[in-house]
Amino acid sequence: MPTTVLKMKNMKHRLLLLSFIFSIAVCSAQTDLKSVVDFKPSEVNQPGKEFPKVNSEGRVRVQIEAPEANKVQLDIGGVKYDLRK
Repeated sequence: MPTTVLKMKNMKHRLLLLSFIFSIAVCSAQTDLKSVVDFKPSEVNQPGKEFPKVNSEGRVRVQIEAPEANKVQLDIGGVKYDLRK
């Protein structure tokens, strides 16, 4: 077999191995996202308000009621996040 063909086979094997390793890393990272669900109302909420909620990782859950709105954004520290239903 010519060396060019061997190099191409070797390259394909390397790419296959790298993609396998990458897919394992992505899959394991996604399972970690669902692990902490200890959300509690924030200490700085308005009296009697349940949201926003914060968990022990610092992730935030919000609830917004805007039935007539065409677009809703959440502004956190000057960074705006588009929200969806």
